[in-house]
Amino acid sequence: MRPLQWTRSSYCDSAGLDCVEVALILGPVPAVCLRDSKATSIPVLAFEPTAWSEFVSRVEQLKPCR
Repeated sequence: MRPLQWTRSSYCDSAGLDCVEVALILGPVPAVCLRDSKATSIPVLAFEPTAWSEFVSRVEQLKPCR
């Protein structure tokens, strides 16, 4: 298995330390993986692509906190 290629959120802080990172697993059992950039050695969260799409869609509908 190849190592995952992690992409950082565009909302990272300026130092790049407080980030959420995402990686895609392609293949027979695809998944969207999520991790904290400060804790890369702990297990990651993995979502089915349809569940991830639903989550992102609902987050985009939220009103920003003020």
